[in-house]
Amino acid sequence: MRTLELTLYLPCPILCNYCPQDVLRDNYTGQKEMSLNDLEKYLGMIPKDVRIDLSGMSESLLYTHFVELIRILENNKLNYCVYTTLFGITEEKLEALRNYPPNPFVIHVPDVSMRLKINESYLEFFDKISESNNPPLTHYACFDSPQDGIKINKNYDPHSRAGNNKEIYTSVKNGKAHCSLSKDFDHNVLLPNGDIILCCMDYGLTGRLGNLNDNSYEEIRNNIGDVNKKICGSCIY
Repeated sequence: MRTLELTLYLPCPILCNYCPQDVLRDNYTGQKEMSLNDLEKYLGMIPKDVRIDLSGMSESLLYTHFVELIRILENNKLNYCVYTTLFGITEEKLEALRNYPPNPFVIHVPDVSMRLKINESYLEFFDKISESNNPPLTHYACFDSPQDGIKINKNYDPHSRAGNNKEIYTSVKNGKAHCSLSKDFDHNVLLPNGDIILCCMDYGLTGRLGNLNDNSYEEIRNNIGDVNKKICGSCIY
């Protein structure tokens, strides 16, 4: 399935120690947060067969226009999924998710590596969503020991984000670039400035396909054969 992840603002304040936000910061130029006008414009350019992922390189629930984002997705009849730590959740945002549910909906469990820490209000929302299963929860993803108050065990190992996190060992593969998640390299990321890049591992922004302010989505996708895919050799996928 063709997919476009939305990175709606930069940098991400959660600062998981396995996420190379410093690499992204050093290489990104342009507006730090996508405006509501740009958001509406960009999503209006995306074909209906492209799934929108609210994940990208920052926590979507902390985006200023999150409620409006869900409304635009619904108005444009775009399928979408959510991968979230739940940092930034409010009753209004939860109601928006329940009215137009994502699929899948994955909670990235807050762990001890994150700079942001949970509180009682966070735990109330976490329990409310978990117990009601509304919106329908696909699964939990936990990459380190969970923060106090959450009874979910670690079930994933962090990885180097295609070699961008130098603190985590990366084995390098030789040969032609390929991706087990996306054989056509069509799982791309939209940044706040309108750039579309190769994938969610490209924190160094080495694989820029184009910009929605200059070209249509399909025109940008046609550039995939010319894009630098060197990071694929260091990626677990």
